[in-house]
Amino acid sequence: MKIVVLLSLIFCITSCSMVPGNHPESSNILTQYSSLKQPLTFEELDEEVTQLNPIIGMYPPRFSNENHREEVMISWMELVDVAQQFHDQLGQEKTFYMLSELYRMGYNMQIPGSGENALEYLTDCLEEFPDSVACNFSATYFYLTAGRYYLGDAEKSLQRLRQHYLPARNHEVESGYVFLYLFQQDEEKAMEQIDLFINAFPESQQADEFSQIKKALLD
Repeated sequence: MKIVVLLSLIFCITSCSMVPGNHPESSNILTQYSSLKQPLTFEELDEEVTQLNPIIGMYPPRFSNENHREEVMISWMELVDVAQQFHDQLGQEKTFYMLSELYRMGYNMQIPGSGENALEYLTDCLEEFPDSVACNFSATYFYLTAGRYYLGDAEKSLQRLRQHYLPARNHEVESGYVFLYLFQQDEEKAMEQIDLFINAFPESQQADEFSQIKKALLD
């Protein structure tokens, strides 16, 4: 229970509240928008998706107001359509990843069908490209927010990513392990991982946040 309360506090501190609004009635809404003025290259698509990540790459999304929410949702719908066209043409690792990321963001916005689509593209990507750094990162973020049932899958992706970066330590990977152990409610492993993270990244903002979490766990 202590860890559940701590995680709730973390989300309150690190995320802004999601602007309330009605959810789209069906995923068919994705086909209603096509206002992009000219075709995007894949590199431009990647840049557009990257710009959305600070807003809808976490839960709850960081909308400033209702108008911002609507603007972001429309942009997201357009980018999903473009990404799907690239995937239909290429079917490559990068297109699996792009759709996985977009639907993961849609899941954060609670758009119906997005969670299922994210899971489908992540599963397909990791079956065909099991060592894909991009898809394993996307999988980690998705699985850690999808519930306890998927924590084992999150751990598998974190293991592959940690192995990829050895002997170095990756900030996002080691941070992911902290949250994994917290969600698993394993206080001992969580505190050990917090120590590892702080030793590896002592100057990071998360080092201070994790230090506070460890202190709370010890109280």
